[in-house]
Amino acid sequence: MILSRTSVYESISTGFFVILTFDLVAGSDQVRVKFSVRSHTPQPVEAMLRVHAVWQSWVSRSVGGTHPALPNGWRYIDGAQEAATSGTPDHLH
Repeated sequence: MILSRTSVYESISTGFFVILTFDLVAGSDQVRVKFSVRSHTPQPVEAMLRVHAVWQSWVSRSVGGTHPALPNGWRYIDGAQEAATSGTPDHLH
């Protein structure tokens, strides 16, 4: 059985969104993270790659139960599409 949680983050200034899906396999202490970079408007490839690199670095630092602060200029969007000042996923239940 796989337990999943999806979180959406929004750039305050660039118009990008990042969707992260955290998958925890039951009976395991490992979490798989998938993420995608999206925008409602066309964006240059270079800008999209910069956003991807920022979030890849953030995901890489999220190991061993640590949860670094969100990248500068980003905020968490909850299921009701309201911004929150925090919201880094810290559990999967």
